[in-house]
Amino acid sequence: FLENKYLPIIILGLIAVISNIASEHNIRQVNKKATVISDTYLVGIAELSDIEAIAKDIHAAGLSHIVATDSNSMINYVKIIKKTQLDKKINELKKYSTGQESVYNNIVKKYAVFKDSIATMIALSADTKNEAAFAIANGKLKDSSEAMYSGINRMIEDAKKSSQEAKTTLQKGYMSALATSIVSITICVAAFLFAAVVVQRKIISPIVKSKKEIDDI
Repeated sequence: FLENKYLPIIILGLIAVISNIASEHNIRQVNKKATVISDTYLVGIAELSDIEAIAKDIHAAGLSHIVATDSNSMINYVKIIKKTQLDKKINELKKYSTGQESVYNNIVKKYAVFKDSIATMIALSADTKNEAAFAIANGKLKDSSEAMYSGINRMIEDAKKSSQEAKTTLQKGYMSALATSIVSITICVAAFLFAAVVVQRKIISPIVKSKKEIDDI
């Protein structure tokens, strides 16, 4: 069985191994949380802001279509609306809606009304039925767009809050990983020094002493 003189070295070695494993685990958790912040919250906020901006551009183009005085301008506004990819972006938004599913579903619902209102308003405007077009603009379009923007802003605020909470957790994880690493390094250094002392006292010194005794014979 191992001599007692080696037991402290073994214990320190085991502690060092455990500390390294704990440190690696903490670092992985930190990296995971950082990825969540980057790929989910920050990207989600950017996507939400982009969707709101596009919706407002469509809204503005639709209103401009009503007051346009020539067919070329009307055609240009229709082109502006058609080249947007809001349908795709609204669908992609679902992956950022965790915890906000009801808000997202309401945005989708209001977007359907918003899109239908834009189409109806432009059709009426093209048919020179501006009064009816303005009625749509001040009614269904206004209500659906405001509900959309409100929902988008709620999701943005929720993402910001979640991002801040994740950053706090990330900071704690980083400090924990740093502390564990420092402890691990300290233990490894202590184990090395202790081993060096043991080797010096139990192996090298006896050999040197024996050699000296032999030389003195």
